[in-house]
Amino acid sequence: MTKSNSTNLCKILVIDDEESICRLLSTLLKRSNYYVETFTDSTKALQRLDEYAFDIVITDLQMPNTTGWDIAQHVKENNPKIPVILITAALSEYDEYLKELGIDYIIPKPMSIHHVLDIIKEISKVC
Repeated sequence: MTKSNSTNLCKILVIDDEESICRLLSTLLKRSNYYVETFTDSTKALQRLDEYAFDIVITDLQMPNTTGWDIAQHVKENNPKIPVILITAALSEYDEYLKELGIDYIIPKPMSIHHVLDIIKEISKVC
């Protein structure tokens, strides 16, 4: 897990089993002055979700132990207003089920840095 000391109103949790994706998103979001915590272990991320009030959750779909669907379900059961952003290469397979499964936004792999920032900026207007 890594944390930032940024003071932006929005607190973002990033969950991805790929350390490089966590580092990339953390660096990008910290530069935009968001508070960021990252986890490569989805089980530990779920524990952290129970301890701390995040404003936005970004999660990978396919991870060991827990899927992005499981993360989204956990978030929505505890606070349906928290936006969940799903990162996946399997975009077209799930389009029709996204809202039903608790996904508010999707970022296709490979990721566009500009797309990520645009989504976060749009969401953070209501933080």
